[in-house]
Amino acid sequence: TVVAELTKLGARIEATDDGMIIYGKCKLKGNTVHSHGDHRIGMMLAIAGCIAEGETTIEDAEAVGVSYPTFFEELQTLAK
Repeated sequence: TVVAELTKLGARIEATDDGMIIYGKCKLKGNTVHSHGDHRIGMMLAIAGCIAEGETTIEDAEAVGVSYPTFFEELQTLAK
């Protein structure tokens, strides 16, 4: 799921049996991605979206509220 969603943003990444390989130095591009109801994936995608060129939309982003209800407010403050 992580690999699929980051790939949608243009990351060069592949799954392995026990993790993943991330090939660095690529430009991320905005896209529509999905948290799959997982707060950790939602936060990861939000941060990736901050460095992506263009707009990133995270579907089911409210899942982040499970563990960090003020995450998006604080992220927006940091982005200023």
